[in-house]
Amino acid sequence: MLIFGLCGMVLGLFAQQMHLIDWWHPNFIFDTPVKLEDVLFGLSVPGVAAAAYGVLRMKVPIRQQAVPAFLKMVLVATALFLLFGLFYLFGISSFWSSIASLCVSILFIAITQPRLLWAVFLVGMFLVVLAVPGYLFGIHINPHWIENEWWLSKLSGRFVFGIPVEELAWFFFTGAGLAAAKEILFFQTRMPSHISDTKNFRRRVRDSNPRCLATHTLSKRAH
Repeated sequence: MLIFGLCGMVLGLFAQQMHLIDWWHPNFIFDTPVKLEDVLFGLSVPGVAAAAYGVLRMKVPIRQQAVPAFLKMVLVATALFLLFGLFYLFGISSFWSSIASLCVSILFIAITQPRLLWAVFLVGMFLVVLAVPGYLFGIHINPHWIENEWWLSKLSGRFVFGIPVEELAWFFFTGAGLAAAKEILFFQTRMPSHISDTKNFRRRVRDSNPRCLATHTLSKRAH
C-alpha cells in the first residue's frame, strides 16, 4: 500500500500540472514548487483505494496465472501515453486523458478477470462516497468555492449537488482504475493464499477422493 501511494504521489505531481491548465486553479497553503496538498492527496487516494480493494479481493477466490512482466510494462506505458500524450500531443483535455488512462487497467481486468469487476467498481463508488462530503463542506463554508477555483468554462457545466460532474467521475474512475492496477501489478503475481501452496492444494484434492487416498496410502507402504 505504501509503494502504491508513493507511485501515485509522484504521478499525481505531474498530472496536476495538466489539471492546473484546464481543470482548476486552487489556492495552495504554501507557495512552493511541490505543493503539500498534492503530496498528501497523491499518497492518500491510492492508499485508500489499495486498502479497500485488498479487503474486497479476499472475498473472490480466483486461481490465476501471473501477468508477464513485459505485458505489465506495456500496460503501464500505454496508460502513461494516454495520460500525458493525449493532453500534450493531441490537445485532449486533462479530464478525458485521465479517464482514458485509467480505463486501461479496468479494461484489462474486464477481459481477463470479469469476476473481479464488481470489486473494482465498488472501490470507485467508495471513493466517490468519501469525496462528496468534502465538497459539500467546502461549498457550505464558501458558496462560491467551485466557481472561484475551477475552470468551469472548460468543463461540461454539469453539476451533482453543486459539484462538477467531472470531479465525481474522476474519483470513480480513479478508484476503479487503481484497484484494477493493483490487481495487475501485485495480486496477479501470485496465487490467492488458500491455493498458493500447491502441495496443500493437491493434498486437499487427494483427501477428498477416496480412490486417490487409497492409492497414496499403498504408495507410501510400498516405499
